[in-house]
Amino acid sequence: MIIQLVTFVLLYLNVAASFPGEKDQVLSIPGWKEKLPFKHYSGYLESINGARLHYWFFESQSDHAATDPLVLWLNGGPGCSSLLGALSENGPIQVNRNGSIVLNEYAWNQKANILYLESPIGVGFSYKVNGGNDVQDDMSTAKLNFEALKSFYRKFPQYNSNRFYITGESYAGIYIPTLSVLLLENKWPTSFVGVAMGNALLDTTLLANSAFHYYYFHGLVGSTLWNFLVESCCKNHSSSLRQCDFVNTHTNECLNARSLFYNATRKFKINPYNIYDDCLEDPELEIPMGHVSYQQVMDQVLVDSLNIAKDYSTGRNLPVAISPPCLSQYYLSKFLNQPLMRKALHIDSAASEWTPCQVNIGYHRQLNSMKPQVKHMIDSGIDVLIYNGDTDSMCNFIGNEWFVEELGYRTRIEYHAWKDNGQVAGFHRFYDRQLTFVTFLGAGHMVPGDKPRAALKLFNEFINAK
Repeated sequence: MIIQLVTFVLLYLNVAASFPGEKDQVLSIPGWKEKLPFKHYSGYLESINGARLHYWFFESQSDHAATDPLVLWLNGGPGCSSLLGALSENGPIQVNRNGSIVLNEYAWNQKANILYLESPIGVGFSYKVNGGNDVQDDMSTAKLNFEALKSFYRKFPQYNSNRFYITGESYAGIYIPTLSVLLLENKWPTSFVGVAMGNALLDTTLLANSAFHYYYFHGLVGSTLWNFLVESCCKNHSSSLRQCDFVNTHTNECLNARSLFYNATRKFKINPYNIYDDCLEDPELEIPMGHVSYQQVMDQVLVDSLNIAKDYSTGRNLPVAISPPCLSQYYLSKFLNQPLMRKALHIDSAASEWTPCQVNIGYHRQLNSMKPQVKHMIDSGIDVLIYNGDTDSMCNFIGNEWFVEELGYRTRIEYHAWKDNGQVAGFHRFYDRQLTFVTFLGAGHMVPGDKPRAALKLFNEFINAK
């Protein structure tokens, strides 16, 4: 009888120790010989319409990995891979420009289990079975991510009860709220407790209007042009320039002034993601679809952010840059496209070569403002952290601060400095209903890459409800 009981217990423990995602464990990384202080997994999550979305999942490095929070990370674009976040921002494995690998001492998986998801179809190693060019948009991507998340929990059921957070940056300001609303509507997972959005695209009109302020007050255009713009576009708001709607004022005067402003901002190669950082290039890079020049990309960026506001309700397809300007991220392509690396990550042969951002995913932008979705999240009891590096001109902190203020929640603690290692790291403001706005001093669009220690401190405080 005792032998039978022992046999049963051993059998139970063996079953409990195995799980469907175990076969996706990554056992080696080309170029890295030492044993990593955590387990990690890479493979595919099944989603709608034959989509197979690639994921890379890193278990927590702490002694409490089994109960540490589960955190989903999404990069933006639309069309940019979340492996950018994994390998150059907050992931535990970092790739240097010379192709060497180092461990990130400020990795976010120190006290959390981090899931990086490449979404939507066509991004990174994600693809659709049997091919095809489905129209993709904000709402269909939310459904893709929702089904992929369910697939993840089927592979890793041991995380069903862990607190769940969604994090990300840039166009993830669209991805995160739309996915969050789906989770809340389906009341699943019940462990969903918070989101953190960095330098997020949350309201195109607010970001476009604030961009004019940002460019002038950061010295990127002169006072003559700024004064001409204000005089041409803000005749009814001279006492409160915040109320001036540069974007939707369509007089000939304003259109002309805006055009001059736009032309002035594209003359010089300034890194739009961090105006105080270098503008890097890949002059010898050969891209299969042709090199996209800095000016071509900036034409897209500046027309979209500074020129006439787009009617996103029409679902008009906007181009996606093949690589963000000034960031020179194709060293990651060389690393990830090694045959041994693809094999180690269990990449399907049907998947395309990896690129930082994909140009041909047929994406249609639908949503102009995320106010309804963010308010729904907050009113449902979800903790919401919105943070911004203050040297980013793409999704500037002014526009996102306006967005937070216009949500209408009462300020609980006024705007004040916060510190990292004894130095001012930025500023934050606390609102009712667990809404927080934070800035990072001297950080650009990719905060965890620019200020890794301060970003880790904020992240750990957030997931520990501090």
